This record gives sequence, structure tokens and C-alpha cells, in this order.
Amino acid sequence: MLNKLSLGLFFFWIGAFASPQITHDYEKGRDLAAGHNFPLTLIFTGSDCSESSKDLIQAIIDSPFNEAIFVQVDFPELNTQSASILSQNAELKEKYCIESFPTVVLLNSNEEEIARMGFPISGVDDFGDHLKQAFRRYSLLER
Repeated sequence: MLNKLSLGLFFFWIGAFASPQITHDYEKGRDLAAGHNFPLTLIFTGSDCSESSKDLIQAIIDSPFNEAIFVQVDFPELNTQSASILSQNAELKEKYCIESFPTVVLLNSNEEEIARMGFPISGVDDFGDHLKQAFRRYSLLER
């Protein structure tokens, strides 16, 4: 019984983190990142008005990079978000001085910005690998 339970939990864990983890809840993302010692990436998008925003989300979903937690901070023109998400997103947009969509902001464990980029990036075919390299460069600099 214990072996089957352990095996089931193992496959659940592998399945849960086999693809990038994207949430819309900043606190949940922050807690997941801290709990798994993963970096946190904020993805500021205009999902229903920006093709680049849609392409960015798809690039992240298609990426094998699963060593970060992603929080989509979305600003759709056809607002269908809860009041709490609207408030959270407005605060994050102001805090990180976001001026255009999409914008990706990489954060360290203290929620301080370590890198910022737009999308698409000329010459970058694998955006997930690009993010992975950005986090690795930061980790090396911190040591």
C-alpha cells in the first residue's frame, strides 16, 4: 500500500512540474517559488489585444523550462477578471513600472527585479532556454 501511494505521489509530482507552472495569483506564485526554491517570473500581458502576448504565453507553455514559477499579470481589454486580480495586477504594473505588453520581469527571492525583457527577442528561438540562461547568469553573479 505504501509503495503504491509513494509511486502515485512521485508521478503526481513529476506531472505537476513537467511543464512550466503558470498562475494568475501572485501570492500563490510567490509561495510556490519559495517552497520549491524556484525563481519567480512575472509575465505582463494584454492577452486579448496583443498577438505578441498570446505568442509569449504559448512559447512558455511549449518550453521545457520548468525551473521557474510564472505569474501571468494580464490586462485584457474585455475585462473578465475578479476584483482581487484586477487590484493585484494594477499594483504589480505600478510597482514594476510596466509600460508595454508583453513584458517579462524576472525576480529574485526578495522580489527584486533581476532582469526585464520584451517578446519576441531577435535571434532567440527558444524563449524558455533564454530565461533559463538569464537565471543562471544571475545565480552565478550572486555567488
